[in-house]
Amino acid sequence: MAAATVLPIWSVKTDWVVEPMTQDPDQELCLYPIQQTDIMDNYEAQLEKHWTHHEIDHSKDRKDWERMNTDEQNYIAKILAFFANSDNAVMKNINTRYHREITWPEVHVAMTQQAAMEGVHVLSYNNMIDSVITDRQDKMQLFHAVRYDPIISEKIGWITRWASDPGTPLVVCFAAQCFAEGIGFSPSFASMFWLRKNNRCPGICFGNKKIVEDESLHVKLFGTLYRKCVNKLPTSVVADMCRELVDIEHRFVDQA
Repeated sequence: MAAATVLPIWSVKTDWVVEPMTQDPDQELCLYPIQQTDIMDNYEAQLEKHWTHHEIDHSKDRKDWERMNTDEQNYIAKILAFFANSDNAVMKNINTRYHREITWPEVHVAMTQQAAMEGVHVLSYNNMIDSVITDRQDKMQLFHAVRYDPIISEKIGWITRWASDPGTPLVVCFAAQCFAEGIGFSPSFASMFWLRKNNRCPGICFGNKKIVEDESLHVKLFGTLYRKCVNKLPTSVVADMCRELVDIEHRFVDQA
């Protein structure tokens, strides 16, 4: 499904209400007394999951990798390449538009923690590629997959285009972020669990498990933000956005 089929309702709708979370800049630097307790609960949950890429032991991964056939290697390499690029895209979204427009300090605290963990994810996935891929040219193409792989570029473009357009209401961005980190990541996470089921690459599997736990909290955070928006999207628009991403995912998995 082409991007143009997603109904641009926000371009014609005239009664959008200004979201409360973008108002009251005087309160932006004042966290206490906390007003958004559920957002702070998400922040605390993220803190409890905190870890670093240094905890991943890749010492056994290459040996397992070399026992896999070429199709299996190519499939997993494509998944790792997507994640190595996509988490940077999510981090960029958080550090630009969301921080610029949202004034609720609780959101800044939670999103800052998420951005920090996205950095850990980026390092982890790049290290995964580095630990199992030996050919320098192959490695560089995976590190820069957004340039070399059209379907990965399309997937990441879907993630970034909503937040990059200042004319898109925040409620649309929040819905898109939920879909990107929920639907857009799920098939790739499932592929990594295939490695664990077959007792291969324990370092990659360990890192993926930690990242899945983080991403579930990130989806919940953006779901919470969506629910707090005064404006809501019609079900038909949400469904169209969802179908578009699912279509991209089908093509990504087929190609991988």
